[in-house]
Amino acid sequence: MSLHRTVSDLLWISGPLIAALVLVQVHRRRLWQFCPVFFWYMGLHIVRAAVLYSVYAYNKVYFVAYWVAELADVILVLAILYSLYSHLFSGYRGLRALQDSLFRWATAVCILMAVLVAASVEGNDASRLLNGVYAFDVGAAVL
Repeated sequence: MSLHRTVSDLLWISGPLIAALVLVQVHRRRLWQFCPVFFWYMGLHIVRAAVLYSVYAYNKVYFVAYWVAELADVILVLAILYSLYSHLFSGYRGLRALQDSLFRWATAVCILMAVLVAASVEGNDASRLLNGVYAFDVGAAVL
């Protein structure tokens, strides 16, 4: 086995291994009760890495698996942000209502931006979908 392949394998394995150690500690200390969506997010990343590593040699399968996982990732990030904002503003009734409204509008704007980007990009349906998901990912990162 070449050095390049060995380093590549170590990089593939190290991230999920560290995430698994964090997940075990979160579960052991019962921190998952504070933000259960984050617990699922970490679990998704471990499963995602295992699936992507196993289908890495099959280009088309890897491509589809990557983008399905990316879409699930963005949805979970939005859920994490919503739960954190809700927890942050839980003691303030007026701000909580404003936060809910602003978060819904910001999510709607992200979805609209993704649809507009997907509609305006030239190419086949796959490239439009990818650009839409990427635009939504960028919008979610801004939130």
